[in-house]
Amino acid sequence: MSRNPPNTAPEPIALIGMACIFPDAPDLQAFWNNILDGVDAVGDPVENWDAERYLADGRIKTPRGGWLKDLYRFDPREFGIMPNSMDGGEPDQYLALRVARDALADAGYLGQDAEHRDTGIILGHSTYLHRGQVTVIQHNIVLDQTMELLKAALPGLDAAAEAELRRALLAKLPPHCADTAPGLVPNVMTGRIANRLNLKGPNYLVDAACSSSLLAVSAAVDELRAGRSRMMIAGGVNASLPADVSTIFTQLGALSARGRVRPFEAGSDGTLLGEGLGMVVLKRLSDALADGDRIYAVLRGIGQASDGRGTGLLAPSVDGETLSIRRAYEHSGVDPATVGLIEAHGTGIPLGDKTEINALANVFGPRRGAGGSIAIGSVKSMISHCIPAAGVAGLIKTALALHHRVLPPTLCEQVNPELGLERTPLFVNTEPMPWIAPLGQPRRAGVDSFGFGGINTHAIVEQAPASAARPPLLARWPFELCVLSAPDAAALATAVETLAAALEREPRWTLAEIAAALAAADRGGEARLAIVAKSREALAKGLAQALPKLRSAGDKAFATRAGVFYSPRPLDGKLAFLFPGEGSQYLGMFADLAQCFDEVRDWLDFWRGLYDDAPGDTRTDIVYPPATELTPERRKQLEARLHDMDVGSEAVMIGGQAMYSLLRALGVEPDVMLGHSSGESSALAASGALPTEDRARLADFIRDLNAVYAQVLAEGRIPTGALLAVGALPSAMVHETVAATGLAIDVAMDNCANQLVLYGTREAIDTVQARLTAIGAICMPLPFDRGYHTPSFGAMSAAFAEHYKAIKLGAPQVPLYSCASAGLFPASPAAVRKLAGAQWSQTVRFRETVQAMVADGVRAFVEVGPSGNLTAFVDDILADQPHLALASNQRRKHGLEQLLATLAQLWVHGRPMSLQALYARRRVAVVDLTAPAPVPRERPMLDNTMPVLRLSDADRALLQRIGAAGAPVVEVPVAVPAEPVAAAAPNPKPWPTTATPPRAPR
Repeated sequence: MSRNPPNTAPEPIALIGMACIFPDAPDLQAFWNNILDGVDAVGDPVENWDAERYLADGRIKTPRGGWLKDLYRFDPREFGIMPNSMDGGEPDQYLALRVARDALADAGYLGQDAEHRDTGIILGHSTYLHRGQVTVIQHNIVLDQTMELLKAALPGLDAAAEAELRRALLAKLPPHCADTAPGLVPNVMTGRIANRLNLKGPNYLVDAACSSSLLAVSAAVDELRAGRSRMMIAGGVNASLPADVSTIFTQLGALSARGRVRPFEAGSDGTLLGEGLGMVVLKRLSDALADGDRIYAVLRGIGQASDGRGTGLLAPSVDGETLSIRRAYEHSGVDPATVGLIEAHGTGIPLGDKTEINALANVFGPRRGAGGSIAIGSVKSMISHCIPAAGVAGLIKTALALHHRVLPPTLCEQVNPELGLERTPLFVNTEPMPWIAPLGQPRRAGVDSFGFGGINTHAIVEQAPASAARPPLLARWPFELCVLSAPDAAALATAVETLAAALEREPRWTLAEIAAALAAADRGGEARLAIVAKSREALAKGLAQALPKLRSAGDKAFATRAGVFYSPRPLDGKLAFLFPGEGSQYLGMFADLAQCFDEVRDWLDFWRGLYDDAPGDTRTDIVYPPATELTPERRKQLEARLHDMDVGSEAVMIGGQAMYSLLRALGVEPDVMLGHSSGESSALAASGALPTEDRARLADFIRDLNAVYAQVLAEGRIPTGALLAVGALPSAMVHETVAATGLAIDVAMDNCANQLVLYGTREAIDTVQARLTAIGAICMPLPFDRGYHTPSFGAMSAAFAEHYKAIKLGAPQVPLYSCASAGLFPASPAAVRKLAGAQWSQTVRFRETVQAMVADGVRAFVEVGPSGNLTAFVDDILADQPHLALASNQRRKHGLEQLLATLAQLWVHGRPMSLQALYARRRVAVVDLTAPAPVPRERPMLDNTMPVLRLSDADRALLQRIGAAGAPVVEVPVAVPAEPVAAAAPNPKPWPTTATPPRAPR
């Protein structure tokens, strides 16, 4: 095998533009959101596909597939094409032209000023039967045969009647003439694109069955790396798939009898065919960076291999697939261990899926950690198998996954245990997950595409460099924040009525467009209304709920559970950020926010890179386990590990920093801060006492803090016991009950009037729990066995104080309160270090501290971290005082909805923020809510079904009239002796007896 010498990896190729049409997805944005939403776009074809005709005699078992249906639209006027030249040729050529145009537009290279002297196009496309070919056959063969049959059946048919009948039948067919002839030449597909878009580089088609589009991309990459072209369009087209093709796959036994595609699923019984097309625009990475192009992702290499003799012409080969994958990594110089996602060929055919898993295991090796570390999926589970366009569908999906830093889901109800995935690093990913990678290490993915005839392809795709411009994010948010303000309640009510009327009048605006337009138009009036909505209907309902309240009681603030918030005037006072400690962390925390905001995901990346743990055993693997591997036993193990001091303290530290960074990016700044228990570390970092800009220094701080704890623990200087949270009793009664036992029990935390946390030996805690429960207390044992914030943690407190001294912990730059002193941290760094160390062995006086903050003018509190526990404490402490307590996150609520609700309440109460930051990175159209939306031009539908002669009643009447006129004279048959009939020859076998019998295809 030829290999690149060390350090001579070929130049990466940038993906700077993309466009596609796939089932239920008219464009790139819809395609990506369908994937994230798990939309199964498989269904029944259009009526003229003639499913019943093929089902009736068993030629096909199911008509289901991924059909384009009413997405098959093209307007010839957009491209200067004569409409009368279209029907009669291959309809795919026109849809391909439209998608190529859209891909160039997405890349920023469409228009009169774009120079395409060195731009070419290569597409994967198979010459399956299509409308144009059958039109020729109908005109030149079928029609002649039909007339011959009629003349034989009707010997009295005269020339005039014959001509009339021929004309009638011809009128039922698409035209066949010089104007339509170009549409019958396969390579005119790319030639037409080059002609209409003025491309002067190479243009041609590649046919390698299911590998076609990835091999077209590979050929385009070769053009760029050889310097023959500066920009290339590549992809695959399979937009017309008649029932006749399904008959072939039915004969091969490849199609799913249950009518769905579920790669890697137990019980999967085959694939389904689909229509679609997609294209990418490519440049050398150096050229793309120099030109300031926006980059979705980067192609590092493509490996190819044939099966050789293999086991059969259509059977998959582990050796052939393995070789293509290995070649991709060897030629590109990429380490397979750095891959986090595999977009599999994954057809749902059991033999093919098993073969692919074995080939991947040969390259990626055995599982190293307890959990899987490489997500695997297949877009075919949602759009079916688009054959020559299948590879580019996977490539586009993967590029978008890298662009959004999201591991996309695949549809799979129960993973097939026969695949043995638990022995590999692979796991089937069935839910959208944040794609976490160590800071500075690019995310990488592999894309498989294996074709009939034994041609295998594997592409390596990498996230765009940090220095590259990025396209807008395409993901649709499940919730939006809509705001309105005015000088007073009456004016605001009028604005609400105006918006409600506009929503009813104009159905074309999306919720995101409405929210962005409202944010841009807002002028900051004192009377403010904010609605967190999940749909246009929810927004309209919220407006309707708010209107009577504004009319009748506009001088009073209100909030509803439906996410409607109003205040007639700003809330005076300071804003405090509260950082929660251990106990607030939970499995999956911030997973939804990390898919929306770089600020959150960057902190998860930071955490992922703190330690060199085995893949599957990292800190983030603990918090974000794959759903397909989260058995009850595994969940119990992970939750126990998450509450160990090292992981737990890091989890709340990272969670606090992630939320703090996000709030600041949205323009929300605190006046003061407070950390609760181990949340004080996050507060110290956020306040500037420990600069977070120096990530290397912060990483050392976190690792060293855990090392200090581990050393003291190993020395046996931390006694163990039990912690008990006690609520629903006045604190005085709790203290009296504890004192009456005479047991050595410490108050670790005084959180609020309704919660104290006690610490003691297991026996002592059991005794006091029984007594407290008997008098009405609600007691909950905590999942910790260390005496945090009690004298038993004294050794740890002293060790931490020395650590703070060693790292030169400084004074906070933002006023920071301490729960150990119930006051502000001192200005002296030495005093800061002493107090920060002491808090670990002193009672957390949260109740006193919050009361002191209120006395100092704080009126609003935002909990900056997971869960929202502190917010409940504040509400309890200040139950009889005016205040605002907000949790930026809650366990049982979607993270984005809770964040937007927090922003909504801060905004209506007059806190400064940047609402425009919510839309800065997203593809959201700018709309004018005061004017009607422009009516989009609806493109004409193209017919991509077979040109079958379909008779009307008038046609039948004509045939009956002609038939009656040309009917032969009936003669009485004369009996004659029977001739011996030769025995019918047996049907020939489809395969020679000496050949290898056919096997299930890929």
